[in-house]
Amino acid sequence: MANPHEKKLIELHRQLESFSEDVDRLNRVKVLGRIAGIYEKMEDHAEAIDRYLQILNLADVLKDQKKTHAVSLKLGRLHLLHRLYPQAIVYYQQAEDSAATSTKAKLASLHRANVLLFKGDLNEAEAIILSCHSPEKQAKNADVRLRATQLLAILRNNQKQYPKSLQLHAECLEMLGEKDVDRQMDIRKSMALSLYYMGNRQLAIDKLSEIPEDLLKNTSKRLRKLVYEIYTACYSEMGDFKQAFKYQELFKDIDHSITQDRVSNKLTSIQVNNRLIQVQYEREMFLKRSEELAEKNLVIEEERRKSDELLLNILPEQVANELKEHGRVNAKAYDAVTVIFSDFSGFTAISESLTAQELVTEIDACFQGFDQITDKYGIEKIKTIGDAYMAVSGIPSSRLDHAEVAIRAALEMRDFIDTRPSIRLANGTSARFNVRIGLHSGSVVAGVVGIRKFAYDVWGDTVNTASRMESSGAIGKVNVSESTYQLAREHFHFTPRGKISAKGKGEMEMYFVEAH
Repeated sequence: MANPHEKKLIELHRQLESFSEDVDRLNRVKVLGRIAGIYEKMEDHAEAIDRYLQILNLADVLKDQKKTHAVSLKLGRLHLLHRLYPQAIVYYQQAEDSAATSTKAKLASLHRANVLLFKGDLNEAEAIILSCHSPEKQAKNADVRLRATQLLAILRNNQKQYPKSLQLHAECLEMLGEKDVDRQMDIRKSMALSLYYMGNRQLAIDKLSEIPEDLLKNTSKRLRKLVYEIYTACYSEMGDFKQAFKYQELFKDIDHSITQDRVSNKLTSIQVNNRLIQVQYEREMFLKRSEELAEKNLVIEEERRKSDELLLNILPEQVANELKEHGRVNAKAYDAVTVIFSDFSGFTAISESLTAQELVTEIDACFQGFDQITDKYGIEKIKTIGDAYMAVSGIPSSRLDHAEVAIRAALEMRDFIDTRPSIRLANGTSARFNVRIGLHSGSVVAGVVGIRKFAYDVWGDTVNTASRMESSGAIGKVNVSESTYQLAREHFHFTPRGKISAKGKGEMEMYFVEAH
């Protein structure tokens, strides 16, 4: 089923193109605002910010202070979401400067104080909050009083003044009364957190229990995630592991749902962008004269050939074909793959003794060798990050021998590095790269993410575990997990290592592959 945002976005983009940039500024502001709002719902904040900045420029031309104030608040919030604190402060200050009333200016000022709390600038935040919380200033507007009290409660919590924080949060609840249910739940969550920090686990649970279950199910996923996280921590530390497990599972489910929403929305953004490119292309072709069209088609065909070659250098062939045919790539789950991770030991020390060109040349030679090996075995290279190399056996076409061929490739990669000549350093000495390689078999989800510079990538716990196999391995060794060992034990000689502690995974059975 198509994402409901897709059709609306394409319609709005077409409508936007019909307006003159110099004449229809007001209409452009309205449409840009609707586009930005949809991207916000999709959590594609980069695209939302881009549209809001366009509105801000138009508002400046139109001298529309009201629009400047409203959009500055939105930009401040979006930058805060991504912890871009300096930019968030700038936009909230702009919102304060463009506010039409003192109340709106105070609320913008309190937004700025909230950013300072996130930054950890407690003294500066406290000065702003107290200036709005003083008796002579707070009585004039209930919204200012409520927001200032809530921020002061958060500040006292950060200062570990938990009883005072609880008192202030209780005042917030009194001020809210029966309205704004979501805010009430957020405040109760904060009160539970303060009680937890005070060591009152049962009282924290009691406070969370004040939130009706039906309301909690209908509130934001972000709030539910935080509530379940506090429940889990409280029950776990009280020794009630049955309840702790129950809420841990709820936490994991909502966290997974949030991740899936982000992936779905990102894929929709890709699809929208591809559709818009297609529409633009068709419009341009329609406007061309027949004589020009024949000449242009030759150029287009050549560019298409180059684009196809470039696309095949970025994506697997069947994925590239799906993207060209449908304008999108659907994410796909693979139940049985083997992920390969490699990393060079001593990379930082050696790189400091090489020029930039020498370092890039050596890394390029190593990764070209790895590319040839993975191509030989039909293994899909995913990406390189610095001196790390990642590939997956068993995608995009499934295969039963994914673990066996992955190990064969890993051994060849190790031997390739072991036989490379030493690097001559600037001080006259020589050094060489040493490699660690780790493998793990399991399930992953693969797909294309991003709108610009998109890439084929894989996700799942299998990827994280493979990375831990590499970091828990040894120089010149291929280290594999229990699952990979079980799949390939008939084809290679393994040396059991026993249970090894892996970061974030606990103790895991690991094996060194010794020979074919």
